[in-house]
Amino acid sequence: MIKKIIFLISTLIFFALLSPVIFAQETSSLPVNQAQEKTLEATVIRILEEKEIKPEFGVKKQLYQKLQLLVTKGALKGKKIIVESGNIPLASLQKY
Repeated sequence: MIKKIIFLISTLIFFALLSPVIFAQETSSLPVNQAQEKTLEATVIRILEEKEIKPEFGVKKQLYQKLQLLVTKGALKGKKIIVESGNIPLASLQKY
C-alpha cells in the first residue's frame, strides 16, 4: 500500500515538473502602434443633427447630436471630423 502511495506521489511530481508552464496572458510580438490611444482636441463647427432618442438598452430618452468638429491638436490637426454624441445610454450628457 505504501509503495502505491509513493508511486502515485512520484508520478504526480514527475508530470508536474515536466508539464509546460502556461500563463493566462502571453506577451505579444505585435508592434505597439497597432493598439495606441491618441488624444485629440477639437472645436465644434456645426451641429449636423439634434434630436431626442431612446438609445438601445436605454431606459429613457436622451439628447442625440451629430457634430462636425475641427481638430485643433493632435495627429489630425486641421482636419474636420464628424462624431455622434448620445447614441449610447449615459448618465450625464453635454449639449453643444
